[in-house]
Amino acid sequence: MATTPPTVFVIGGTGAQGIPVIQGLVHDKAYKVRALTRDPSSARSEIIKALGDVELLKGTFADEETLHQGFHGCQYAFVNIDGFNSGEKTEMYWAIRAYEIALEEGIKFFVYGNLDYAYKKSGYDPRCRAGHYDGKDRVVVWILQQTKSNKDRMGNIWRMSGGNRGVVQRDYTLLDRIHPNRIRSVEQWFRIEDDKGGKTGRGGLWERVQNLQPILKIVEDGRKGLL
Repeated sequence: MATTPPTVFVIGGTGAQGIPVIQGLVHDKAYKVRALTRDPSSARSEIIKALGDVELLKGTFADEETLHQGFHGCQYAFVNIDGFNSGEKTEMYWAIRAYEIALEEGIKFFVYGNLDYAYKKSGYDPRCRAGHYDGKDRVVVWILQQTKSNKDRMGNIWRMSGGNRGVVQRDYTLLDRIHPNRIRSVEQWFRIEDDKGGKTGRGGLWERVQNLQPILKIVEDGRKGLL
């Protein structure tokens, strides 16, 4: 007997990360997606709608009623707030409220789009104070405290982290276990994309980058997007 696939509520689904996340969720019909969007008629909303079993919910993450509507009836959630657009303080408040409302609505698994708390990891070195990073991981630190977990999991941050040493480090052994076929270097990605373009008739990577289009939605919004 056929079973109904679980539904994932996605905040940030029309962004650079959200679109491929939704594509990965629905491509084999293992999940359904309810995606929050400020404008269901936008080009990016049309893209995710065409991916498969995707329901669009018009609204903003900065509204409790909308969050209740989004999480209600879903089993899982993927939340990635655009900190560039919202700002550090707004993201932190509404991310926390999103998590609280997700629990109210019975969400079983909550994924938050996170970055490193580089300011803290650097010993509060002011050269590594980046609000876009720090705000996101403050939220995760708070979430992990709610679940009683103590797991330790733009420029200067990465300059001080070369060779997987310093402020930002990654457990690549664990990553290889989770995703054994992952792309392991920028060079590998370049070669794959160059070969893929030749096979599909789109041209090599160099030809294609001569006419780049914006990936981040904030560029399309002219840094004036609504929350």
